[in-house]
Amino acid sequence: MQRQSPILLLLAAFAAGCVNHRNFAPRENQNGCGPGGQPAAVYPIQAGDAQGELRLWSGGSDAAGDEVTEVHVGFEVENVGALPLRIAIEDVRCDEILVGGQRLENVPIARFEGQPAAQPGAVARLDVWFRPGTGRPRDVTGFAVRFQVRAGETAVLTQVTPFAPFVPARDPLHDDPWFWRPGFAFGWYGWYHRC
Repeated sequence: MQRQSPILLLLAAFAAGCVNHRNFAPRENQNGCGPGGQPAAVYPIQAGDAQGELRLWSGGSDAAGDEVTEVHVGFEVENVGALPLRIAIEDVRCDEILVGGQRLENVPIARFEGQPAAQPGAVARLDVWFRPGTGRPRDVTGFAVRFQVRAGETAVLTQVTPFAPFVPARDPLHDDPWFWRPGFAFGWYGWYHRC
């Protein structure tokens, strides 16, 4: 047996544990943070008795099985008005998603968790995942999310929010010290600045 075999096995194990993830941030209206410190877009809702705000962020793209990539987007609706507010989940779409140089449009939600509706005085959180097809998470280079918030049947916020890869500057004195995640050699995900 050759002497190189243990080295090749070690390299193969290291390569198998590499993290294949990409972080994203809103390209516009980036004036808030998601619950994990991710950059978020915040939109005011001011339409008569429908009052509040919506926060929108991305948990990035990850592998969801063999050759399947999922893109996560989180919503949080804070209702300070007199009418219930609801994210029209049936109309949420991932538009203009770029995967490996190909542009896909009108990608529907593959799965979701949480509540799309917030009663007056309450906050609702909704997490959605889109599956843009095959490929690796690092092949996703950008996307836009189209959504609508309604009070009853009336649209009080209609928006398309574009997202781009998020590569923050390193500031070890103010960034999250827990930037390592599970994976061989604590796979690298990157930093999120805590608000």
